[in-house]
Amino acid sequence: MRLIKQLLYGLFFAGVLSLIGFGIYYTISYESPSCSDNIKNQKEVDVDCGGPCIPCELKNLKVESSEVLAFALGERDTLILLRISNPSENYGSNLLEYNLEVFHKFGPRLTNLGGVTSLLPRAQKYIAMPLFNINSADVGRIDFTVTSPNWVPKDEVKPQPEVNVINLNLNKSDAGATVSGEVVNIEAVAYEKLQIIVVGLNAEGIIVSASILEPPTLEAFANLEFSIILQGRDIVNINTAVEVPPR
Repeated sequence: MRLIKQLLYGLFFAGVLSLIGFGIYYTISYESPSCSDNIKNQKEVDVDCGGPCIPCELKNLKVESSEVLAFALGERDTLILLRISNPSENYGSNLLEYNLEVFHKFGPRLTNLGGVTSLLPRAQKYIAMPLFNINSADVGRIDFTVTSPNWVPKDEVKPQPEVNVINLNLNKSDAGATVSGEVVNIEAVAYEKLQIIVVGLNAEGIIVSASILEPPTLEAFANLEFSIILQGRDIVNINTAVEVPPR
């Protein structure tokens, strides 16, 4: 009888110790629900977004980009060109950081360049970057990556500078085209390191040429005349853009 009691007491204490051990293990190993646990919980709309987490639109928002193109700038330099767009109506970026990695047509990397721009909700724009002392004939793959989109709600997005292109003229020749016009700054602020981007399109609307000017300064309330040569015979139309670096 005594042996049976001892056995029962032993089993009882063993059970108590097991419960205590399990409680300690559960307390240490248990992780409370969070917005980074890769589990749809805590009233989330989708995994780790919605509810108490960031909106799902913001979590899944990505900059859309076109094919990256390379065009000759004279005999030794190259212009990298692509078009980016923001599919969201609710978010934009005042400081979108990106990277361009350029490879030789035979494989080795030629250069790696970073840049910044801004992007309004539901907006499209060109990104143009000159590569000096790199021949366009040597350029192969070009990888575009957004490193930090820095999205903000649309009511926090800064308006674009009031800098416009007027009086455009397109004069075609057998070798290409000359595009002239004026850039007008209607604001009481001077801008530095702006880009005047001119893109040549063929009859199907395909980009066949591009070039760029980078005036060091555009004074407040000033007009700046420009002239850009585009290479290529198939140019029938042009797009222009003025890129002002984010402040």
